[in-house]
Amino acid sequence: EDALQGKFLHGQLEYFKASEHYQKLLESESKFILKRHSILQSILIFSNAIFRKTIFKNSSVSKYEELTGSAKKYADFLYKNHVWMYPFEVKSYFDLSNNAKSVFFRDFFENPKYFKDFQAELIDDLTPLKPILKQNELLFKKMAETQSVCITIRRGDFLSDKYKSAHFLTDDAYFVKGIAAIKEVVDNPVFFVFSDDLEYAAEFTQKFLKDDEFFVETPDNPVWEKLRLGSACKHFIISNSTFSWWLQFLGSYENKKVVGPNIWKPNTKYDNPLIQDDWIKIKMDS
Repeated sequence: EDALQGKFLHGQLEYFKASEHYQKLLESESKFILKRHSILQSILIFSNAIFRKTIFKNSSVSKYEELTGSAKKYADFLYKNHVWMYPFEVKSYFDLSNNAKSVFFRDFFENPKYFKDFQAELIDDLTPLKPILKQNELLFKKMAETQSVCITIRRGDFLSDKYKSAHFLTDDAYFVKGIAAIKEVVDNPVFFVFSDDLEYAAEFTQKFLKDDEFFVETPDNPVWEKLRLGSACKHFIISNSTFSWWLQFLGSYENKKVVGPNIWKPNTKYDNPLIQDDWIKIKMDS
């Protein structure tokens, strides 16, 4: 737990209310591990870091229940010594009944089962410490007063050769279908478009939202402001990105509607738990 807190705070968490509860990790990760874990745990942690770059380099995350042979034995050995980490999804429960002195988690934690029991606390913890930026005051007010729909268009590295085979690009056709799906279940939607490519977002709105009321996010917003604005919307049309996923998860509107892809990554049999049962799912080619 401490390690996870430290890794998050090293990035952006210091700008949120969560920073009031946790201390920032100032030491190196290796020193942190050696100080707080047993010798065997430390060996397993550092060895697994090497395995992830060699043996497991091309492995996808697997459910524990689907592991067989040496992979399952390896996972069991890790769990027995309270070292639970990628590339195997951790078990659906954390058995701390034998009073382990320390537990090490390393995973993508891309599963709502880890967060659903304290969603309200997370929403509070991920409230930015700074007030809304002046440039966004009217936008924020509009989100609260309308049936606001957050559209998140992820481009950036998803366009690179490195990621093309590993991730879908939720393209124009996907979002057009998503907009149509939202209009079937939300009366008088107002669309708020967020993207890592605002020039493209502006072109998109002119093509596909010209007959609707829409807004494109203001430029130069820090991450904490993007999170505040996106999650303030009532409904969502998301890309297959974790930032998009967190925006909808932190959205607290009681009758929230979420449109998302029916599969998260191409060419995988893994039933990604990020895709929730109550979403309106847009079919993607696998």
